[in-house]
Amino acid sequence: MELSKVSFLGHVLLLICCFIIFWKYRSSAKTTLNTLAIFSIIFSIYILVTIAPIQQKNYSKLLEIGNTNNVIIIVMDMFQGYFVSKYLDDNPEIWTDFEGFIHFDNAVSAAPYTTVSTRYILTGESPQLSIGPTAVIDQNDNLLVDAINNGYATSYVSATVPVSTPALNEYSANINFVEKNKYIKFAYTCAIRYFPKKFMPTLFSSPLEFGWMSKTNSRDSFLWFSQNLVLQPNVEKSFHYYHNLMTHQPIRFDSKGVYSRKRSSNDLYGEVEFAMNTLKLLFTRLKKIGKYNDTTIIILGDHGYNLFSQLSKLNFLPLNAQYLLDKIGEKHKGQYEVSLFVKNRNSSGSMRRVNTAVVLSDLRKTINEIMLPESGLKFKGINILQKELPFRRKVKILSYTNKRFTDADYQRFDNWKPAELDLPLSGSIDQ
Repeated sequence: MELSKVSFLGHVLLLICCFIIFWKYRSSAKTTLNTLAIFSIIFSIYILVTIAPIQQKNYSKLLEIGNTNNVIIIVMDMFQGYFVSKYLDDNPEIWTDFEGFIHFDNAVSAAPYTTVSTRYILTGESPQLSIGPTAVIDQNDNLLVDAINNGYATSYVSATVPVSTPALNEYSANINFVEKNKYIKFAYTCAIRYFPKKFMPTLFSSPLEFGWMSKTNSRDSFLWFSQNLVLQPNVEKSFHYYHNLMTHQPIRFDSKGVYSRKRSSNDLYGEVEFAMNTLKLLFTRLKKIGKYNDTTIIILGDHGYNLFSQLSKLNFLPLNAQYLLDKIGEKHKGQYEVSLFVKNRNSSGSMRRVNTAVVLSDLRKTINEIMLPESGLKFKGINILQKELPFRRKVKILSYTNKRFTDADYQRFDNWKPAELDLPLSGSIDQ
């Protein structure tokens, strides 16, 4: 956790005020206030000692676009393919705003949960049985290594997926956000994120909560990123990987990006619209600095929605999937459905939509061949940007039915058998 200088001074002031209260009522009968003051003093001292303010990172590297060749990968967490496709159907005017893009209507994630999905976006490998949904992703970030080795100035932003690549500009997703009430936020952060992570790491492995802070901070930081990209004359090629939680459940934004806990399933398309408009700001900025044509842009969801309470009120089921609710959690086809937009360098025209089946592991081969063609030979799958894209009706994905992956998991996903997918096997592509 980092504290700005203003926040640090604020906590010093809070400590002084608590001490004054304690001193004033130290001999009185106001035991509750006295106890509260003592607790606040101890708490503040602990925070000031253990979470010392550190120098703000230089975020300029995140914004630097190169002169000749750039790759921007935006992972919009839980950007559900079905709902985005329906939004595109209902709003054809936005197709012209996504100039040069292809939308893959039949894109499928390698696995239905964030860490596993993101892991295999990075590696291009098939999920392994030993990998659980909370696996720490710090040894398989070879996509970023390849980008660095291929001469790209590389940056990586994520709130949930740490990496261990040396010489990498790595940042938390909470960059340059607009603070709400800093003291409430500070206490909430300590209670929900810092203390559980520090003292009970085995129970609280995720460094964030999917609520107020993660949604609003991700919104604000992505707006900042989208509108402040700059051309860096000293950089030839840049590679930016940005994992954002703005679109993660629960639904909290309307079409203007206004946060509310009173959102319902009726606001789902409003949140999708806000995400699409935010992406348009990114395109506008790249055009303004003259680097839209020189930039490959990949926008994807890493997995789809769970059947959580807001969506359970919908009067339709995506693609007629049969939902299964049991003691383990919610598992259904929607978790595998992801959005995938891709724009190659120098591509033009209104957005095209294709329905050939692709999996996110195809992206690894594609991205490597964008950076250096021969570097993609080691990966299975297809380059989804090739001129003659083969049509595939089936892909093989991992079925997830338990807390960890076991051999039985490959056989137990029998509640639905969609025509587009071949479920019993994992990971690789059905050529």
